[in-house]
Amino acid sequence: QSVSSQNDSDSEAEETPCFIYILAICAALNSFNNLGFSEGINASAAPPLHRTILANSMGVEVFMSSLTFAAIFGALAASLTGDVCSRRFVFQVSSFAYFTGILLVAFSSSVPVMIAGRCIHGFGIGYGLGIDSVYIAEISPAHRRGFLVSLADVCSNLGMLVGFAAGWVLDGVSDEVSWRYMFGFGAIPPFIMLLLSYFLMPESPRWLASQQRDQEALAVLHRLYPAGKSAEVILSDIKLADRDVAGSLSWRSIFCPDKAVRQMLLIGVGVAVSHMVSGMDAITYYLIFILEQSGMTSSRIKFGFPILLGLVKMLCATVAAPLFDTLGRRSLTLAGFASMALSMTALSGHLAVPTTIFVPLVALVVYIAGFALGIGSSWRVIASEVFSNNIRAKAMCIAMIANRATATITVATFLSMTSALGWSGNVFFIAAANACALVFMCVQLPETNGIALEDMPKHLAS
Repeated sequence: QSVSSQNDSDSEAEETPCFIYILAICAALNSFNNLGFSEGINASAAPPLHRTILANSMGVEVFMSSLTFAAIFGALAASLTGDVCSRRFVFQVSSFAYFTGILLVAFSSSVPVMIAGRCIHGFGIGYGLGIDSVYIAEISPAHRRGFLVSLADVCSNLGMLVGFAAGWVLDGVSDEVSWRYMFGFGAIPPFIMLLLSYFLMPESPRWLASQQRDQEALAVLHRLYPAGKSAEVILSDIKLADRDVAGSLSWRSIFCPDKAVRQMLLIGVGVAVSHMVSGMDAITYYLIFILEQSGMTSSRIKFGFPILLGLVKMLCATVAAPLFDTLGRRSLTLAGFASMALSMTALSGHLAVPTTIFVPLVALVVYIAGFALGIGSSWRVIASEVFSNNIRAKAMCIAMIANRATATITVATFLSMTSALGWSGNVFFIAAANACALVFMCVQLPETNGIALEDMPKHLAS
């Protein structure tokens, strides 16, 4: 057992320094922007956009999917610069692109300008999609890593809730301007993130060590662990782990992996793809349309029910955060996929043979809860910890590209598949996809709870 693993085991009774919690919350604000507010506001803005500037279903699909499509290129750019550029730099570039793009959408005067702003916005999302999880994982002690990394998902759900709430508040405003207010409000969080990453957040000590900037890494470790742990010992373990995987900074180690790296990629990329195979982005983006098809007619209720779903999602993500360090990642992920498959089957049945309105409402609540307790919270925890230090940035970017590509497919084809299969058939397809993901996780996903990052390659190889 490595010294770092032993230190983490010996220090479980110690309190994690307050500064680490502060930095984790700051980094998690990135997910408030990228995966939270963006999804919530998309669901709220889609109906007024459809009634005004985007007058047909294809226009709505193009507008919605352009965000996730551009995010693929952002993630690709991050994969090419992730090991060279610092974690703070990635936060800053991502926040600036998000800020610029969403303002361009809010003030656009034509559809091409709107799509251009949407693409800039999406590029920023892709470029910084996984950086908060990586940053938090690299500053956290092993025995609290699951909780701290999952704070990103809590913030993501808080952002979604705020996006839903914005749609409900602006429901009575003219369609011509309501969506502009919705997107314009979204420029505030990335501006705050930009300031925090520049003035408050230190660089990741593991990234500094990988760049042979040992004295700077040591200085950051002394700030993170002012007492109770030896910064010198932690740095020594980081350097030792990097030597154990020497040469893995090259892309060859990603595309021609050995057994250990192959297993890391299978798990890390697998959970990233499964996260979107669940259908969450498609369900969220087109939630108002699904509620209409389920028989809900009241406009205020249609925009109010998503707020309830946002509350459920945030509550479940908050409950899941400490459970990852007790029950583990695997059990919660499996339970989540099982509940999502069952709930989507129930919703599909209602859409085929309408029953009481409570059936789709309960099904959606169970689906959201299962997602938040399972893969919605666990995927970034797992993906951020299974990769060894020297390939983490590149491998995480590959996982993010796969995640965004899957999201693009699900969002861009949802209405078209609905036209081909019907609402019931398309929702049942999502149920089947969740069942397949459940089988994959049963076979491939190990438990990583409590394993030090430096020990993860040996744990997966065994």
